[in-house]
Amino acid sequence: MSKRSDIIDGNRAVTEKYGLVYTELLGWIDLGLGFYRVISNYDPLLMLRPVSKEDALARWDYYGKIGNWKNKKFQPLLFPDPKKKYPPAAFPWRTS
Repeated sequence: MSKRSDIIDGNRAVTEKYGLVYTELLGWIDLGLGFYRVISNYDPLLMLRPVSKEDALARWDYYGKIGNWKNKKFQPLLFPDPKKKYPPAAFPWRTS
């Protein structure tokens, strides 16, 4: 189970073996799973646009722990930036 303390800065995602990173294209990524690093010689994390630790923590604090949002489909579950002007009842959404 991921914890708030697992969140690291997106700039460190390429060099760290463990941690939790939020990306703009795929949402939360647990670096400890390593599946994406096995599929390619090029580390695709940079293409996923990881956000800063501050922005990731803001999403965690606003929406709650990621264990509350089970993704049962093979689609990214994205969490809008709570600092931007979204409706007060904004919630995670799936890309199509």
